[in-house]
Parts: sequence; C-alpha cells; structure tokens
Amino acid sequence: MLPLRLSKIRTFLMCLMLAGTIMLHKSGGSLERYLGVIEGNQNGKRWKNEDRIAFMIKKISQFDPATVVFPNDIKLTPTTKYATKRQLIRLPLAEMDPNPQAKVNRSVGGDTLHFLHGCAATSGVQIDTSSTHWIMASLDLEGNLKTYGGDEFYITYNFDRVANTDQSPDAVARVVDRGDGTYELFFLQSRSPRHTTVTEMVAAGYLTINLVYTCAVSFLNPPEKTFWPDDGSINAIWNSESVPPPDFGRFKIEPRRFPELSTDYDYVYAAGDSLMRQFVGTPSVVSRDNIVYDKNTAAPLNTHTVYTKFLPMIQKGEKEKEAKGFVGITQEDHSAFIIGSCVWDIVSLFDKESFDRYKPNGDRPVLKRFGFYELNDHLEAIRTYIISVQKLYPQRDIYWKGCTAMHRHALKGIDVPNIDTMFYVSLVRGRHLDTAQKELMGELNVPVIDMFEMTYEMAELH
Repeated sequence: MLPLRLSKIRTFLMCLMLAGTIMLHKSGGSLERYLGVIEGNQNGKRWKNEDRIAFMIKKISQFDPATVVFPNDIKLTPTTKYATKRQLIRLPLAEMDPNPQAKVNRSVGGDTLHFLHGCAATSGVQIDTSSTHWIMASLDLEGNLKTYGGDEFYITYNFDRVANTDQSPDAVARVVDRGDGTYELFFLQSRSPRHTTVTEMVAAGYLTINLVYTCAVSFLNPPEKTFWPDDGSINAIWNSESVPPPDFGRFKIEPRRFPELSTDYDYVYAAGDSLMRQFVGTPSVVSRDNIVYDKNTAAPLNTHTVYTKFLPMIQKGEKEKEAKGFVGITQEDHSAFIIGSCVWDIVSLFDKESFDRYKPNGDRPVLKRFGFYELNDHLEAIRTYIISVQKLYPQRDIYWKGCTAMHRHALKGIDVPNIDTMFYVSLVRGRHLDTAQKELMGELNVPVIDMFEMTYEMAELH
C-alpha cells in the first residue's frame, strides 16, 4: 500500500507544480536572464552522478525514526479543535530560488569533469503536512520534482518569530533522505525550547528551511572537494510564517548521564581537542576539581597520529597528575580518562594517499596541517588507542566523548575560500562518523558521552 500512496502524492505534486511552471515561463523569463542555463543539464537527461548518489545514500548512516515517539503529552502542539487544517506548503512562496543553481554554476566554472557539472540544484520544496512526519519533495529551478536525493537541510519550527538567535527553536526536524528526491521530516521538541506551553489559540507558527548543500556535496569525503574554488555549500533560507504546527516527538531514551565522573573518581584526565577543553572547562574555569585537561591534541585521529599525538598525550597526563598534586591521594581504580576525536577528523582535507602525495605550495601551505582522514583508518586508530590505554592503565575506566554536530549553515557569513576548515563540514558526515564510533564503542564496551543529538538542536551555539 505504501508505494501506491507515495505515487499518488507524487502525481498530485506534479500536477500542482505544472501550473506554477507555466506561469513562470509566461512571466518574462527573469530566471533565464539571471542564470543563462543550468550548466550541463540538457532536457531532463539523467545526471551523471545519480547512481553514485543512490549508492552513497544507501551506505550513509541516517537518523533512525524508530528511536523516537510522538506522545500526546507534549503540550506544545495545539489540540485538533484549534489547529488549522493541514496543508500543502510550497517554499519559497513566490517562485523558485535562483541562487542555489547560480552557486552550483559558479562552483563548476565550466569544468565538465567537476562533480557538480549537470547538477540540477534544489531551488525549492513542496511539503505534505498530512501525516505525523511530513513528506518533503525537492524541486529544481523550473519547479519540477527531482528524482534523486542528496540534499542537506536544517529545518526548525517556532511558535513565534525568533528575535534572539541565541535561543533554541521549539522543534528541530530530523531529516531522512529517501533517495528519490523526497525526505521525511520528524520534528522533535528541543531540549531547551523557547516555549514550554502555548495557549489554545495558537494555530500556526514559523517554519524555517535551511538548504545547506545540494546534489550530495555534503556526502563527499576528502580529497574530492579540497581544490574546488569553494566548499559547494548553498546556505539558502526559506521561511513561511503561517504554518500549522507539526506533531512534536521526542527520543524514547535520552542519552545516559555520567555523574560519577565528578563524584566517584579522584582523578579524571581529559585528552582531546578544543571542544574537549570546552566540555570539561577552560584553564581558568574548570568544571570539577578532579578533572584535568592540558593541551589540544590538534590532529585527526588516524593510524599515524595515534602514536605521535594521542598516546603521548595520555602519558603526559601522568605528569599533569603529579603537577596538579594528585599523586599519593588518588587510587588507580578511582581514576579515569575521557577521550575522543571528531572535529579534526571531519575537517581533514586529505585521505592518506593524497596527504602523502601533496606538496604544499605558496597559496595554501596550511592544508596539510589538518592531516588525513579515512573512516576505516580512523576506526582502526581508535581501537589501537583504547586497547593501548587499557594496557597502560588496566585499573582505570575509559569514557568516549562522542561527536558534536557541526552546522555549516550557522557559519554562512564566513569567507569560505580562506577558511579551509569548512570544506568538509556537514551534518551528514558528522552523523555517519558518530554512528560508526558508537558501534565500535559498543564492541569495546566503552561508555559514550553522547553529544550529537543535543548539539544537532543547538546550532545557535556555533
């Protein structure tokens, strides 16, 4: 029954968009004058990378809807008595947004071998709000339904206009890419929503859609984008101010908390990057007296740096233990490590082969600073890291700090060509890495301090 229902939805959307497309062409062709043509896209022919995108979507780790529930006791959603009838939403409201295709064309720059050559950039969306989870279809510049996925969206819902961008929205959608140009949206109540109650008369609110990437650019691993003129991000924003609220869900099980890190251990040594420092405290503001952090590892975790950066940092913890006066007052079985690695891995610009081959030139000598990253190599390095620490300190417990969601759209004001660290930042790659790490931690029986979903909701903290 499900394929038949989706087929009816697709047919309805196509009919609805046909009139809009005809009106667009009769309006004087302003989009054609703005863009010229969709570079490499000829008369609806299949894009060269459609099969590759389908393969990537099957392999990537996506949000699991089975982990959430939509209970009746979330009071933010108005009752049916007061809620406006669900509707079909089209964004942008006026016409398709020309900017995504223009950005894709600028990235391609006439290079027929470029990954994006022939990409029909998502230029708008159509959303069916009739079910608990909404179904969103991506549209190309001409208003046609796209038939392949690979878009990265960040979508929020608020009951009123957000005046303070430092506050979390009322709900943030988790997006599941179905691989056919449609996406499932599961709106989950924020852990720190702007509102905890709403009046019965609230029947509509503000929907904001951030198109961060299109045509699977967010899936690409290094070094595929490293020498592009930009990172391929779109960062388009589409809003609607009179949208009936979706059903709000929440996770069936919230991440485990670890109060014992501050209460049960005499000495905890945290080793990691600057986010680890922020997690446990800064040199001037330490979260707990028993937790010690020294220096940033400043490297991705791979089969080279595990020996040159990460294990030496662990051994340095013993010197810190002595320097901080913990020697003689702590017991080994009352000591622990907090370790982790994610950000430097996500921002790496090379895989191992290209890293070894690349010779820095005058214009971008900083590229090699970020080392290399390959997922399988990274997981092998984690295994080596944890087993080595267990052998060195068999009585100490180990906690793994999971990945922080990295929001490219929150950094849209940055001059990206000069900020190489942004080239591979995406929620898609971050979730995939976080999932792989958690699976490995389960195998190694190491508890995970789960940060991903919480930080996914809090783009305002970037």
